[in-house]
Amino acid sequence: MSRTTAPVQQDGTDSGSAAQPQSSISQEDQHSREDNRVAGGATATTNNETRDETRFRKAIVVQANLYVLAFFATYAWLSQISLTFLKKGSIEDNVFLLLASIFLPLGGFYNILVYTR
Repeated sequence: MSRTTAPVQQDGTDSGSAAQPQSSISQEDQHSREDNRVAGGATATTNNETRDETRFRKAIVVQANLYVLAFFATYAWLSQISLTFLKKGSIEDNVFLLLASIFLPLGGFYNILVYTR
């Protein structure tokens, strides 16, 4: 009978045995440490990208809210007139007509202000 042996590595251990690696830190620990370093933003590039992305997202949210505000400033008076007309059948209050006639044409101007801010 011939006996097969496992190949021997340079450090003297055979590759078939379940020997521990020479370093005290396992590969899984090293990978988790690297993941934590990246997730925690330890590198300067990651910090800068995260900061830039946060600023960009905040700018998008602010601009979207300004567009919504411009929409409501333009159409709130017209909606009030419509609701009053539906409820009473006539428009008795001229104040809302005056406000609608002032703010409705300014809607485009509000959009330009938000776009070019």
